[in-house]
This record gives sequence, structure tokens and C-alpha cells, in this order.
Amino acid sequence: MHVANHLAAVNTETISHRTTALKQIGRVLEAARQPAPAEDALRQCLEIKPRQRDAIQHWIALRQVQCFWPLVVPWKDITRGTLLGAISPLSLAAYCDDPIFQLANAQRYHHHDVAPESGTVTLGNWLPPAAGRSRIILVGYMSSDLRDHAVGFLTSDIFGLHDRTRVEVFAYYCGPPVTDATQARIRSTLDHWREITALTDKQAAGQIIADNIDILIDLNGYTKDARTKLFALRPAPIIVNWMGYPGSTGGPFHHYIIADDVIIPPAMEHYYSEQVLRLPCYQLNDRHRVVASDVPTRAQMGLPDDAFVFCCFNGSQKITRIVFDSWLDILRAVPDSVLWLLSGSSEIDERLRARR
Repeated sequence: MHVANHLAAVNTETISHRTTALKQIGRVLEAARQPAPAEDALRQCLEIKPRQRDAIQHWIALRQVQCFWPLVVPWKDITRGTLLGAISPLSLAAYCDDPIFQLANAQRYHHHDVAPESGTVTLGNWLPPAAGRSRIILVGYMSSDLRDHAVGFLTSDIFGLHDRTRVEVFAYYCGPPVTDATQARIRSTLDHWREITALTDKQAAGQIIADNIDILIDLNGYTKDARTKLFALRPAPIIVNWMGYPGSTGGPFHHYIIADDVIIPPAMEHYYSEQVLRLPCYQLNDRHRVVASDVPTRAQMGLPDDAFVFCCFNGSQKITRIVFDSWLDILRAVPDSVLWLLSGSSEIDERLRARR
């Protein structure tokens, strides 16, 4: 912040330097789990230059994690329309359940942040498979979360369950460098592991094409560390959206989305740019995940022995004002009940308690 506050007289160059400094300060503070000063830095950045899509996206996400309601609050030259026009699809999924708004937002996000520049030639040139082809199908999974992460925990069991007489399994990892037990287990069940974090999109797409992948499954969607632009290069003839982001990408590069009747009710299919493929249950789970041997008592968790316990262990960014107020109505209607939440910072916890 010292650098941002001590720049020279205002001109085009210093404005650019100041907004860049404030934006980076916000990102660093966000990564350090200091949402309040991060939000303030991005607000200052937007006051200088309002129409910065990336800054707006992070500013809204920071307000979500702090449970600041109402979430979208205009100020000065920044209108509600400007904020809603730049909100990320992931933030919108927690903020609003209007399917046409979500699809329009995904298409806008795809247009501004994903689609290749005009004239960019896609890498793949796929021919129809030969009649009666009997070779093994090559399936690739791409994710930044094949590690100690919710997606890593859920998918750990699936890679080893493919029928190896019919399928060969690749993973393309685009996340931070780690060496945790979850990733080690996943790697041990794969036929091929490729780390593409350090590769450009074109280099990574070239690797996928060289591997001759038939079906490429995106386990990220519009989530952190995703390599969404890579899919615009069409590195495989079939590209599927599954697991990490159960919303539409709003673009033409993902051909299918895997869902069930709860994730996408049949009547809602026309709000997805992908063709919907259905499983009996969308969410896979690890059958071998270790359960803690020590079961804590209610007293150890600060819960009363005789209360009915409602609980939600989602991150605070997924709690909306309407949902939380509905929970409070339920608590008032159920005698001797409590609500058990995943703790955020002390400021967030107190903000929620104050609404009682």
C-alpha cells in the first residue's frame, strides 16, 4: 500500500501503476485470508478505474466470503448494472438462482474471459472414428484440484475403477505444486500423469493432442486455477464438464455436462449450452476415505447435549441473506435447536450472530 500511496502526480502512467498496485495488494491479502483489507484495496482500485472486470469479480467474491449483505452495492460511478455485468459465474451461482441470468452471465464471461481472439485457429482437426474401431478409448481428466481439495477427496476412487481393457486414463494437473497423500493416491491409480501448470495453453493442448485423447473431462469449470482457455483450443474431439462446476460454461467448447435430475432437472436443460448427460447420482464419492477413529462429544464441539442440531459446513461465501434468514426462521420454529456452522473469521462470525 505504501507504493500505491506514494506515486507521482496523476497521469495515465501513474494511474495504471496505482490500479495495478492496488489490484495486486488485494490479491495478496485475499490469498492471506485477510478479506476486509483486500476488499478495501480493490474498492480503491475501482474508484480510480471502475470498469475492471477482474477487480469487480474479486471485490464481489470478497464481500460474499464476509457475508456483507446486500452483496451488490453501487457507489459513486459504479452502478449496480456494472457490478452485476462483471460478477463471475461462480459467485453468481451462490448469489442468484435465476437460470436465464446464470446462462447469460456464463456466456458473457465466456465472451470476455475465455473465447480465443478472432482468427485464432483451433488445434484439433478431428475425423470421425473408423467404423468398427476396437482400440482402447483414451480418457483425460483435467483439474487443478487433484490433491487435498474437495474435488480430490471425491474423485480419489474413480480413476482406478476404469475398465483397463477398454479405457486408458490420463490426468492433466494444472494446480499448485504439492506432494500430499491424496495426490499420491490418485497418481498411483492412473496410467499417465501430466503436470501442465507451467505450460502455456498451446503447449498443454499440444500435449493432449500428442496423447491422442478421445474424451477430455474438465473437473474445474469456472473455478480457481482452471485452464478454461485451453479448452477453446479444442485439444480433444469430445470435451465434458463434470464435478467441479455444475453450471453451464456458456460456450461452444464443452460438448456435454454430466448431471442428475437434482443438479439439472429435465425442464431446465435449455439453460445449458452443453448437452446434458445423466447419471443416477452426479456426485461420486471415495468408498475408502478414512473416517476419524475418535468421535468428538457434543460438549467438545460446544454443542448442548439435548438440542436438535442443524448444520452447514459450506464456506461462508455460499451463505446468502435469504438463506440465512430462512435458517433463523426455522430455528425460531424448532424449540431447543441450534445452528452449527463452519467458522470464518471472528468478524464474519459476529456479523452472522448479530442477525439473530
